[in-house]
Amino acid sequence: MNDLVETQQLKKPEVQIQKEEEEQRRKKLRKDIGPASSSPLKVLHLLHPKVSMATLRNLKIKTGTCKRIVKELHSYEKEVEREAAKTADMKEKGADPYDLKQQENVLAESRMMLPDCQKRLEASLADLKGILAELEEELNQKEGPEIEEARTIIGEVDKLFQTTEA
Repeated sequence: MNDLVETQQLKKPEVQIQKEEEEQRRKKLRKDIGPASSSPLKVLHLLHPKVSMATLRNLKIKTGTCKRIVKELHSYEKEVEREAAKTADMKEKGADPYDLKQQENVLAESRMMLPDCQKRLEASLADLKGILAELEEELNQKEGPEIEEARTIIGEVDKLFQTTEA
């Protein structure tokens, strides 16, 4: 019996065998996923086995990193504004020179964080764009919640860089 099956498989073209294997994999996938899937990442990975879970996970991580650094940058900008106002207020009121010097040091430290944060954001953005391009190339599909979120973040960061350059 096994010899007969093997003989039939040898006679089938390689492409047909691959199609049958793909169909079996999809049937198993439908059975595994069921009516309610647990994770969009898992479904995407199961539908596109070429895409590794690590790549999708890296996309989410890089997207989160960009979001976090954008928040940090806004926080530092607010801190600089707040400290500058405090320094100006101290000068206006004629504060002690030592206290004024300390406040100017605090303001200088806050200002030093802005370029550092922008460099980290640029690096993170480049990583995110690289992962996204790699993922889109592997999938030949440019949709999905993770991909859309990454594109949104890329747009926001690009717009942020354009406003800081102007």
